[in-house]
Parts: sequence; C-alpha cells; structure tokens
Amino acid sequence: LDGVRIAGVLLQAGPKSSPTLLQWGGGSYEGNSSNPGFLYDVFARVGGPDVNEVQAARMVEINSGHVIGDNLWLWRADHTVGGEGYG
Repeated sequence: LDGVRIAGVLLQAGPKSSPTLLQWGGGSYEGNSSNPGFLYDVFARVGGPDVNEVQAARMVEINSGHVIGDNLWLWRADHTVGGEGYG
C-alpha cells in the first residue's frame, strides 16, 4: 500500500478467533521505495485486561515491501484480568 500511514491505534483481540489483528497487503507486492508505507505508534494486545479468553493467531502481518514500522508495541498476555492463565 504505497504511501499509507497508520498511526496511534490500539488493536485488541476479542473472543472470536482472528487470524490477524492488522494485515498489510495481501500478497507479495514489492512495495515502492520512493513512497513507502508507515506504521507509527501501533499497539496490539491479546489478553490481559479481558475477563474472558481472547484469541488472535497473529497481531501484525506485513505482506508487502517498503513498509517502515516505528514504535510497535505487541503484547500477548498469559493471563486474564482475574489472574487466570491461558492454556
């Protein structure tokens, strides 16, 4: 995705299983070095503040070249808010 900028977002998994929370591109596009895509301050989490178990196979999947990521915070908790652990 040439020239696209995503910034300042929080992605959080839900109770329905998701293959990915953010997917950039759908194939093997080589990208454009003179007009790259950017991910700034993107936060993704699976678990932690949730009462029930949540699911996501991947937080961020990039299927394109020339994508710049700055300050990506990807967190997978091993517990719920009540302290129960995930199996």
